[in-house]
Amino acid sequence: METRTFEASVFNLYQEGLAPDQVLQLCFLRRRASRRLRLERTRIEDEFVLPQPELNISNLLPLANIPLEQLIAKNPPAVQTCDSAEAAALTAITIEDVRESARWHFLQPRQAAVEDVRRWSALSESDWLQIHRSMQRSKKQQQDQDDEMTGRNTIANWPDIADICWMLEQCLSDAFVGFVWDHLLLSLLQQSMSTNTSMHQLLFSLLVTHHSLGSLSPKDFRAKVRARNLRQVDDAFGAQAELTLIAIYRRQRDAAK
Repeated sequence: METRTFEASVFNLYQEGLAPDQVLQLCFLRRRASRRLRLERTRIEDEFVLPQPELNISNLLPLANIPLEQLIAKNPPAVQTCDSAEAAALTAITIEDVRESARWHFLQPRQAAVEDVRRWSALSESDWLQIHRSMQRSKKQQQDQDDEMTGRNTIANWPDIADICWMLEQCLSDAFVGFVWDHLLLSLLQQSMSTNTSMHQLLFSLLVTHHSLGSLSPKDFRAKVRARNLRQVDDAFGAQAELTLIAIYRRQRDAAK
């Protein structure tokens, strides 16, 4: 038997198992060492050497008899219609349009088309903060014209709590949830303390059920609630709001188990 045939019979690294997957089988056979490798005082137990195994990637991959023309027909190469600079410019224009749409409808979001509101999910938290600050500057100019007796701005710089809840339902965005939590939550609660508590429940539920908050560990979530310091709105009201947030968080985790 030739040496190559012998080595092929010695090693059969992959064989069909009971399942369709391949089972790795390492087989070896002890054979007498060649005469040139023998020493005069070599023990009979040491007169055997293991052959060197060889493995090629072609042995592991199944045969694919697919013509090259067929592969090209199914997956034609992509044609670049513009360079990266032009693509970046188009993206910037699109984001700018979305930002302008959100700014224009920020105080009355339901006047915008639902498709436009859903596009707002492309905005980052800094975009929302920029929109909010631009609205504050605009309202500050109106504040100078308010009644000098009150010295207060009668027009809010943010949507009411019902509109925010509607936006949270339509605009599925980590950035918008973070913006509401970090920059609007206290103002919304202070604005709506006298309203029906069901609206607070809806706002808390929409915030907590979003994965950016709901995926936090219990320890991290409690720390995030404490850091928001809801009691600065009102001590009793803020304490109740904290308990409500934690209760919604626990119900969500129990339901997910």
